[in-house]
Amino acid sequence: MDNKVLSFITCVMIAAVLTAAPGYAGDWDDDWDDNSNGEWNDSWEGGGGPGSGLDLSGYFETRFLAGVPRDGDFGELTLGLQNLIRIRGNVRPSDSFSITLEADYRDGRGAANPVARMGLTGFPLSPEAIAGSTEYHNAVTIDYAYVSAALGPLDLRIGRQPVVWGTAYAFNPTDLSNSATMAGLAGIEPPGLTAINAALTFGTHWGLDAYVGFEERTRGGGALMDWTDPAKLPFGVRGRAFIGAWDFAVGIARSAWTSASNPAQLNNETRITGEIAGSLGPVSLYAEGAIETDDSDWSVESSVDAAAGAVYEAFSLITIQIEYHRRGRGAGSPDLYDPLHRIAGGLAARDYLVAVANVGLFDDKAGVVTAALTNLNDVSSVILPEASWNVTDDFQVSLGSSIFLGGKDTEFDGRFTLPDALGGAEVDIGRPQVFLKAVWYY
Repeated sequence: MDNKVLSFITCVMIAAVLTAAPGYAGDWDDDWDDNSNGEWNDSWEGGGGPGSGLDLSGYFETRFLAGVPRDGDFGELTLGLQNLIRIRGNVRPSDSFSITLEADYRDGRGAANPVARMGLTGFPLSPEAIAGSTEYHNAVTIDYAYVSAALGPLDLRIGRQPVVWGTAYAFNPTDLSNSATMAGLAGIEPPGLTAINAALTFGTHWGLDAYVGFEERTRGGGALMDWTDPAKLPFGVRGRAFIGAWDFAVGIARSAWTSASNPAQLNNETRITGEIAGSLGPVSLYAEGAIETDDSDWSVESSVDAAAGAVYEAFSLITIQIEYHRRGRGAGSPDLYDPLHRIAGGLAARDYLVAVANVGLFDDKAGVVTAALTNLNDVSSVILPEASWNVTDDFQVSLGSSIFLGGKDTEFDGRFTLPDALGGAEVDIGRPQVFLKAVWYY
């Protein structure tokens, strides 16, 4: 489908959302402001009713980590310390209008500095990269900054905000606004996207979502001129239906991304998306898929991404989740893995299985959660166990680790050779880590 046609359709759909809003003012159930796009729960509890002034919340986290050598030579042990303060401010002068700001203050030293951590893998660092690593010390990042307006059945957000489609736990094929990395497996908040975002409901059973973005998936700073071209901007439009215990969605979305070889040029990809989520008794089920629309080498095997999963809670203590994820354009064998993509934290293969077990102990005063991601193409895995203890209602301590398993040349073994253009260095991104973390919520 032509990009200009898609851009026209998007503009018409957003205009329809905005125009239709006043006619359905009596039917809107105003819950979208607490759930970005109606789905993503942003984990912040806040009051902020009319006239309440500024509502502040957030957390302080300190994390001590150790990189464990593979061969047991603790003379090669690496240490790091990161302190993170995240603050959310919300001003709600009326029931229908609010302003939200979320910012991080982050200080990462030693192996907790991302540039230093890359150097520890064996990746050759340029003098510019080493000099730039100091930016991570005492760094302040404004992650979200947006205004929200609730106009009857319409919720509108403008600014830097979370935009997430899909219901899968780790990776969402229908989410073309965020990169698929292991950050999703670790539960990291999605980075903000500068966008115009609208959600409209018709009665209690139908809805329409639409967004237009002004950033690419990795939030890079390139492609300056392309951001002025409507045919290049990322967007999404989807219709939604709520029938009993089941939610359905069908839409179309376009992603924008840059390559390492040419970061000044935007690349685009358009997909038809579909989602279903619901429950059968104690089991929650979900599935989603995205189909490419504009590739000359289209095939069912390579042009379809999908995810499907189930969640079961037993005895109000144990939650088990299993999820299958397929990336049509992923590599089917280790010799086809993209080394630059792996260095950036992206997925390499085609088929993955996610398993998560969460056990609550002592009336939820403590708990153990273990997430595992297995590459089904080369049978390698990363396991993320973590034990936590709620010392008080607002203070938690945790002990966890990252364990990488796999044979030579597999994805999660983590050892591979960079291209000759980067010096042909041997790198190792699969060294295990152990961390001790303390978090205070306020």
